Amino acid sequence: LHLSNNNLTENGLITENFKFVEELDISFNILSKIPSDMFLSGSSLIIISLNSNRLNFIDSDAFNDLKVLKKLDLSKNLLNYLNDYTFYHLKNLEFLNLNNNLINYITVDIFKNLKSLQILDLSHNKIIYICDYSFKNLMYLKELYLNSNPFFTKINNSKKFTGLERIEKIYIHQNLIKADNLFNIK
Repeated sequence: LHLSNNNLTENGLITENFKFVEELDISFNILSKIPSDMFLSGSSLIIISLNSNRLNFIDSDAFNDLKVLKKLDLSKNLLNYLNDYTFYHLKNLEFLNLNNNLINYITVDIFKNLKSLQILDLSHNKIIYICDYSFKNLMYLKELYLNSNPFFTKINNSKKFTGLERIEKIYIHQNLIKADNLFNIK
């Protein structure tokens, strides 16, 4: 179901029609929040594109019923804070795009239950700090994009990347990193 490039708001979506939809594109609209009831009937959704809206809030229960979701694109929005439970129920998620938002802090539990995640894009944000062990449960992550976060200046130990057992690529270019132990990443 492609609903991109309209003037849809979160109030204009009738979500009970999503029951058998596998791909939902609501990009390039004017959504400002994702309420907890937006995807209640979206149990078949595999791909959701919410990029290029005006999202600044996601209810912590918004994605609870999306048990088969594999790809979530939240890029090019105004998100600056993500609750530790925002992605908690997305155990089958493989791709999460959060680039071009205003995110400034990565908590230790934000990606806690994303055990199937393979690609995580946090580039082009305002990240100042990443808690130690924030990626510890991302055992299948292959690609991590942290590039172009102009305020991300310090990787003071290798605990930032603990748990990334299958990582193939970490992109940290175009930052102002001053690293004490950058090459001790394990």
